[in-house]
Amino acid sequence: MNWLCWNIKGINKRYKQKELKNWIARNKLQFVCLVENRVKVHKAAKIVNNLAFGWSSLHNYNQAENGRVWVLWDPNFYDVTMLIEEAQFIHCKVKGKTDDFEAYVTIVYRYNTMEQRKTLWQGSEKVAQDINGEWILWGDYNAILSQNDRLMGNPVTQADIQDFSQCINNLQLNELAWRGEYYTWSNKQVGTDRIWSRIDRDFGNTSWMMKWGHVQTEYDLPYISDHAPMFLQLADTPKGGPLPFRFFNIWTE
Repeated sequence: MNWLCWNIKGINKRYKQKELKNWIARNKLQFVCLVENRVKVHKAAKIVNNLAFGWSSLHNYNQAENGRVWVLWDPNFYDVTMLIEEAQFIHCKVKGKTDDFEAYVTIVYRYNTMEQRKTLWQGSEKVAQDINGEWILWGDYNAILSQNDRLMGNPVTQADIQDFSQCINNLQLNELAWRGEYYTWSNKQVGTDRIWSRIDRDFGNTSWMMKWGHVQTEYDLPYISDHAPMFLQLADTPKGGPLPFRFFNIWTE
């Protein structure tokens, strides 16, 4: 089971659609989450069909102009049910057709301003109240968790990280293991104007970590975006030997 989540930075241009279509085919993806699509609602179905012919899709056009969040999946592998549609996220339930896989998935694309982002924290905490199984949240949070998450640019203050950190703690989430470059976004400027940040992340609740804690997120090169794509390869057993011990922060609570 191969999944992708990516801030694609606009998908209207044909060359971007072609590259993403090839990426989906090359990596044999069955579940794809795209944010910052910048696509008008009347063009969405055609572009989805260009990317993955015969796939099903969800979006949040009812809550956000240009459909900030898309969820695409191969209906031969999954049934996906929309549970909550908001301007900054889609919350859904994913069930496997060829196995017993079942999980809650929340795809996030946060607003840029601190005040607007607070509604996401409130919405996430409301979502958590109805979770009774594995839950993964991933996407572009437009926020950092520590001072190390930004290189260059304005100095990081406590206000920059406080709300995000408090929400993750309140929800008792842990970041998934990962590999690749640490910084997931760059403004692609040159010299001293270049800024790097780690703002694209995925988190799992206790049930997810106990079931899928061996799964690593792979951050690939940005290619046609300024954000790194996040790739998950879900397998029931880890490759390369026994599962290493992992300590989850929520165990201290």
